[in-house]
Amino acid sequence: IDKQQKISDPAARKTSIQTELMPALAKQMPSFGLFTSVLIHAHNKGLKDLYIYPNGPMDLAKASWTAV
Repeated sequence: IDKQQKISDPAARKTSIQTELMPALAKQMPSFGLFTSVLIHAHNKGLKDLYIYPNGPMDLAKASWTAV
């Protein structure tokens, strides 16, 4: 960070930040997801054995339908 503050040319500073500072910070800092999504699914009561994966897709391989 000290090196970046001493560079007066904006283009050279940008290049230095992109090629030196950011990669060095990425190696030292932990990362984690900042956002999650809430998935809402609705279905008719007659649909049985539907499996919904945590990331959204539905598995209908074992599903059955009965009229309600």
